Amino acid sequence: MKLRKSSKIKGRTRPTPAPVSQASQPVTQAATQPGTRCESPRPRRPRRAGPYLIRRGRIFYFRKRLPRGESNPLSNLFLVLSLRTDLPLIAVTRSAALLTVCEQKEKDIVDALTKNILTPAEAKALLTEMLRAELERILALQRGMDMIPDAALAARIAAL
Repeated sequence: MKLRKSSKIKGRTRPTPAPVSQASQPVTQAATQPGTRCESPRPRRPRRAGPYLIRRGRIFYFRKRLPRGESNPLSNLFLVLSLRTDLPLIAVTRSAALLTVCEQKEKDIVDALTKNILTPAEAKALLTEMLRAELERILALQRGMDMIPDAALAARIAAL
């Protein structure tokens, strides 16, 4: 910083800064700064939240690739099901329960795909319905726990 003349304020000497040149026309922000993140041409991908979990906005989804078979060598079909929660811990437990059901039925589905009994679309529909039924069972169980009176819960805890 080049010292020009100094000004005295309360006994202290402070240097006066050199004058800054001003543009004759206003400069737009886009011309001086790079584009922001939201202007990127790439579509925004959903966030991964764990194995078989994806978060879109605030809601978690279970996502698993359809098993491969001879009729479906390049599996690009995914089972996607909303877990109906925005809490990560609940999403992980629900996802684990759905994964258990999926793995139990996966062997039968792969056999049916290899024997051409099922098409990949039918296998996806079958697995999706099984997962929906399991999710409804989990949600009904959780709703039922809310309806148990406090005295009954205290008795269960005492019994343990």
